[in-house]
Amino acid sequence: MKTNRFDYVRYDEHAQKFSERLKALFIDLHDAVDELQPSRELALAVTNLEQAFMWVGKAIRNDQLVRTGSDVEV
Repeated sequence: MKTNRFDYVRYDEHAQKFSERLKALFIDLHDAVDELQPSRELALAVTNLEQAFMWVGKAIRNDQLVRTGSDVEV
């Protein structure tokens, strides 16, 4: 069965460890910028960090599918 871009894919151990490593970096970056005074610019920066983390998750998913040789449309 072909996996499509909307199918849920459970991370394997490699993808999980990589995701956790990146999550820690995103948290560190968020904590650093969160020291700034609240502003529209800060809100936009945090929103973009959240968006970047979301896209990293999608990239990790696609990488896992390619790495494991899944029959996939990425």
